[in-house]
Amino acid sequence: MKRRKRKNGYASGVFVVFLIAVAAIYFMFTEHSFTGNVQIEPLSNASVFKSTLIQNPAQTGTSSNSAEAINTLILVNKSNKLPAGFKVTLTTFENVQVAQVLLDDLIEMRKAAEKDNVYLYIRSAYRTRKDQKKAFSNTVSGYVNQGNSRRVARNRTEQVVARPGYSEHHTGLAIDFSLDSNAEKQAEMWEWLSKNAYKYGFILRYPEGKEQITGYTFEPWHYRYVGREHAQSIFYKDLLLEEYLKSLE
Repeated sequence: MKRRKRKNGYASGVFVVFLIAVAAIYFMFTEHSFTGNVQIEPLSNASVFKSTLIQNPAQTGTSSNSAEAINTLILVNKSNKLPAGFKVTLTTFENVQVAQVLLDDLIEMRKAAEKDNVYLYIRSAYRTRKDQKKAFSNTVSGYVNQGNSRRVARNRTEQVVARPGYSEHHTGLAIDFSLDSNAEKQAEMWEWLSKNAYKYGFILRYPEGKEQITGYTFEPWHYRYVGREHAQSIFYKDLLLEEYLKSLE
């Protein structure tokens, strides 16, 4: 009888060890299931870019509900009137108002020009419809005073000044850089802008040789902010904003 007890005790011990081993294996398996299979991989470049678009669309010129995000590529020209209810966040820069979205790039561009001993003089930026109406009327009157008929004066004006409601200046994204009092400095400024403005998100809006498309004469002073990424594409592909937008369709 004692011998049988010893055998039963031995069997019980083996069974306990077996249970412990099974429990250990189960624990290891379940722990691996909850930790080893959860992979957190770093974002790819595409994911980072997509995330950036969602969090800060204004810097890329893509559409969203914020005014700044849609403003950078909005098309306002002879055929496209400023949309009703258009809103833009403005800020004061020196003696003019500009769209808030372009301020940092404008400041950086100004500093870069100064390093090259060029100062960027701003003559005009944001304009209300009332401002534009006055500019248009004054130009018409000027041509009339030169001996042109009212009809001819108006036609000539439309080649150099936008009608109220059809001006890029209403967006706060257009800036006229000019210095009438010093032709030499003005020429240096325009030359610098033509080579460098795109680096800071600005494009020459009415270039020479594109008059048939823009409807305006060559204006070396009129620059439009579209954001750095878009400005570089437009510059290197030698496109107008109209042509660029069509290429994105």
